[in-house]
Amino acid sequence: MKKTLLMLLLVLAVLTTACGAPAAKPDGGESQKADTIIAAPVPGSDGKISDEKITLRAFQYVLENQQVDFDNMWFYQELEKKTNIHIEWELVKDADWNTKLNLMFSSGDWPDMILRGEVDIEEYGVNQGILVPLDDYIEKYMPNYYSRLYLNDAYVSIPASDGKMYYIGNLIAQNVNHESHWFINKTWLDNLGLEIPKTVDELTNVLRAFRDSDPNRNGEKDEIPMSAGGLTNHIQGVYTYFAQFGVPLQYFVYACIDDNQKVVFPGYLPGFRDACEWLHLCYREGLLDPEAITQDSNVWGTKMNAGRVGYTTYLRLINTALTPETAANYVSILPPASKHGVKVPRILEVPTLGAALTACHRRQECSYQRHQ
Repeated sequence: MKKTLLMLLLVLAVLTTACGAPAAKPDGGESQKADTIIAAPVPGSDGKISDEKITLRAFQYVLENQQVDFDNMWFYQELEKKTNIHIEWELVKDADWNTKLNLMFSSGDWPDMILRGEVDIEEYGVNQGILVPLDDYIEKYMPNYYSRLYLNDAYVSIPASDGKMYYIGNLIAQNVNHESHWFINKTWLDNLGLEIPKTVDELTNVLRAFRDSDPNRNGEKDEIPMSAGGLTNHIQGVYTYFAQFGVPLQYFVYACIDDNQKVVFPGYLPGFRDACEWLHLCYREGLLDPEAITQDSNVWGTKMNAGRVGYTTYLRLINTALTPETAANYVSILPPASKHGVKVPRILEVPTLGAALTACHRRQECSYQRHQ
């Protein structure tokens, strides 16, 4: 993603001209026309952007624990050969980002581009005009990006208050990301000759078998058919089981987007009461860990690693609180479905700033004009 983003940004930064019609939107309308002009060098030979070496400055966000050396990375060296563009990197760690960003803006010595990180678009784009609106250039010079911009309404959150787009967004595929996965103890199923449950009714019968039939074969009644890491934990908490009843419930949101693209309270969904009644049944029959609501994730993990749990939700099996021996007993399954179907809570990820161009081209010392 970062490599593709950089390549697209370089093309946008040095090829963009004031020529051409405003970018057309899917509805046939026209985008806001940019207030500024970005000059373009004369195309070079052999497919290079320019025969003359061009130097651009990049203000690059870097995570605290991230060690990068872009100058010596093969990809960027090859990119420079193919484009004749050299990048001077200013790498800024996360802890220093806001301070150095503000100092950079106030100094007037702006880089050509800002990559990643949080930037106040309203202040530095709309109000001060330091960031360049890109609407007129995206469709013509970034066709791959433009073709995806309107998928799942990704573009909705990008425009500023004046309706213009001041940055290239990191586009995220929607309706795919969620935090909880469903896991069942396959070793226990095999010991009892049971199949992976596909419905809530089948799951209930499997949990009863886990309770009654000593699936861990230790001769003790220490099995916990179903467990959870607290009431409000969004990864392995009790709330995750509501998804089996078509209710995408998360404790810190208490809202979801229905099939009609309306924001609704999950408690109003038809499967909410059935989910509560099923959890009550599981608690009453000893299928649900009696401490599932009160215990934290550490206690939950201790029970998991002790080989006592048959069914649970969690983020993943590898590189977690579970030992490799414990993880080997579990398989990921689709959430067993009720008559209401299954609706897993998903993360609504809006595009974040991937790259923005500054108005340095207005000044004689800007990177391109330095090479004229």
